[in-house]
Amino acid sequence: MRIIKIGKEKSNDICFENDPTVSRNHCQIFVDDDGNRFLTDLNSTNGTFVNNNKISGPVMLSRFDIVRAGNSLVNWKEFLKIPKLESSELEPLNSQLEDPNTNIELESSSNKSKWIILIILITSVLFAAIYYIKNQSNNLENNPISEVEIEEETNRVAAAEEAKRVAVAEEARKKEVAAAKLVERNKVYPRPKNGYSPYDKYFGKGFYGNTTNSFIVKNSNASDAVVLLVNAYSKKKIRNEYVRKGANFEMTGVPNGTYYLEWFSGNDWSPNLKVGSNYMGGFRSNSSFTKTKDRKDWMEVGYTYESWTITLYNVPNGDVESQKINANDFFK
Repeated sequence: MRIIKIGKEKSNDICFENDPTVSRNHCQIFVDDDGNRFLTDLNSTNGTFVNNNKISGPVMLSRFDIVRAGNSLVNWKEFLKIPKLESSELEPLNSQLEDPNTNIELESSSNKSKWIILIILITSVLFAAIYYIKNQSNNLENNPISEVEIEEETNRVAAAEEAKRVAVAEEARKKEVAAAKLVERNKVYPRPKNGYSPYDKYFGKGFYGNTTNSFIVKNSNASDAVVLLVNAYSKKKIRNEYVRKGANFEMTGVPNGTYYLEWFSGNDWSPNLKVGSNYMGGFRSNSSFTKTKDRKDWMEVGYTYESWTITLYNVPNGDVESQKINANDFFK
């Protein structure tokens, strides 16, 4: 076994020191124990050629093959001391070289080596496949799959399919919800009239007494409002009335008692808007929740006073203070 190295570096067996088309380590010839010669390109810049055909893999050389590294002919036969052909043997070869169709003949050895390598690769793949199949068969014989394992695998596949189905359904539901929200956001509803009670389903219908007591609500804000009249002691919300911005509304027939106010302000009313934890109906923009601040702002009717006038606006030196609350406190 022997390797002949070819390139520009002086350490090579065959050196082309002055040829710029030859790489430092250009190609090599491997000679096996039977004397067969295989030429391999070593990723050279300008390529290695056999009979003017650039090679891409190992090529088995015959004594007739002409090897070129870059632009330099490689005298590999002289280096390996291969006996020269007699002139009578060269004549047919020379005539073939002069013939433009001679490439077919010159390529024969190259093609033959390619076929040999291909057959070796195919044989290796077949042996590997046979070994794998046989090994798998032996594993199945030595470790047969139990009914429990089959059932577990079946259940696992079924669970994975169900999880996929649920995920697809959830994604579809989210898309439907998003589409519904988009439609809702763009839908315009009629503006409620003064005195409309949108939250009877949460607080019950308005509670009235046979009295002349009243609360006059002046909405001087730049937003509409839903005003709650709340019994200060029982916390029962006996009225919920819609009051448009710039309007006055009188709650009449109020039972004797002590009360305070809460109000939900905003613009662009929608009966289908979800507010707080799970309440329907509200303003889609500029919304806020407010209440009269504390005990000193409670208002009594029926004993000392019969009527109160409350302005939903910050009035300098006003009698009633207010504070912000959240949606769930408003509906509680």
